Amino acid sequence: MISVSKKDINWYGIIFFLTVTILLLYSLYTRGYRLLPGFSVKQASNVVLSTNIQNISLMLDGKLIVDAIHDSTGKIYLGNIYPGKHNIIVNKSGYSSWIKTFNLPPETTLTFDSFIIPKMLGDLTGKINYLKIGTKEYSYALEQFNYYQKPTPTEPVRSPNGTLDAWVEDRKVFIRWVDKPSLMPPYLCNPLKCEKIAQVYKSKNPISSISFWDDATLAVSTGEYLLIIEIDRRGGQNVERLHSDTSISHMTDRSSGKLVLFIKDSSSIMSVEFPNE
Repeated sequence: MISVSKKDINWYGIIFFLTVTILLLYSLYTRGYRLLPGFSVKQASNVVLSTNIQNISLMLDGKLIVDAIHDSTGKIYLGNIYPGKHNIIVNKSGYSSWIKTFNLPPETTLTFDSFIIPKMLGDLTGKINYLKIGTKEYSYALEQFNYYQKPTPTEPVRSPNGTLDAWVEDRKVFIRWVDKPSLMPPYLCNPLKCEKIAQVYKSKNPISSISFWDDATLAVSTGEYLLIIEIDRRGGQNVERLHSDTSISHMTDRSSGKLVLFIKDSSSIMSVEFPNE
């Protein structure tokens, strides 16, 4: 007959308690729960990131992310992130950087649409076409510029996916959500309410033309600069200079299935084709 002392029973109890505790902690950890300052336990948060260019490098809080999860739509999923202040940088050689610094609440998923553009139009070798005076292409582009009217609240320009309108008032650019309220993007909402109309940019110079670069960004010609402006102003707004010259205006054309940008300055008209990457 095997005798079990009280001391042995105590050890069995301790081992059993530690095993259950470790399994419980492991289960909570794999489900995204973390111990926060103040010894409170909260489920970790997530970030879902869209990119307009493939084969990018991604950094989260200064660390290169090499094992990011992509879903079926190509979006990048960053999971189990501690709540608090974070920084994301999207890079690609020859392109501008997209940077966001944001506060991530507990048990939350934030979505961002990143964009990066060539640092210079000259980086798109072979894609720039200076239209020759007297050609059909030049006459067509010049006619479009002559008839161009800046978008207004009653006659705005619409985004490629049909969910946003944009227009100019004085030197300010506004957007308006035109799709179902249940699908309103998070950058138009705060904890208290959502607003269908938002000002997304204010220029120091008169604005000559605006158009949608894609569903998340606007091309704005103002003074001597052609700017690509991020609509989402959470965590800092990214504004990139695509081209500079005197008296710039522009138009975008997607009839060929690709983004073609027509740029008019004081002396010439050019077309620039941006490949789908």
